Amino acid sequence: MLKAIGYSEQDLKFKLFDTKTQKHLFKTIDEVKAIIKSGTRIKGIRETDSNPMFTVHGLQVELEYPTRIKVGKWNVAVLYPGDAYGRSLTSTVNDLTVFFYDSSVNWNRGEYPLGQFVASYYVRTILDCTAGLRLDGGVPAWTVSAEEMQKIIKWLKKDIIG
Repeated sequence: MLKAIGYSEQDLKFKLFDTKTQKHLFKTIDEVKAIIKSGTRIKGIRETDSNPMFTVHGLQVELEYPTRIKVGKWNVAVLYPGDAYGRSLTSTVNDLTVFFYDSSVNWNRGEYPLGQFVASYYVRTILDCTAGLRLDGGVPAWTVSAEEMQKIIKWLKKDIIG
């Protein structure tokens, strides 16, 4: 499955992610149009006449970014291989990775809008989880309940992995 995860106005290319090969693809608008015309769906890009996010060379586009959800107090975000993270954006993930943020820690929302970063796990690890998950052994409040984990796993299977 292909997912649109961004568009670069500077390069005039869409950033796609192939969930099967776990690789980023950079495609021009003509290449994207050809993919769509061939009948292949790109999740997050669709031709639309109503309220497009933007128009690129005649193709009205609405990008969807299904890479974050809120479950209980947890803001959960997914980064794709090659995506940068961290305060200076100098680190990159090697595999599809889930990041957990505690939204109840309410400090400096301008710089940390998702809350306190607590932990990250590979998606494949999360999918194997059958109970709750203790994110930090030293902080009992940083435990994701079994019910919350099931919601996260369902979301990952439906919107991220496909």
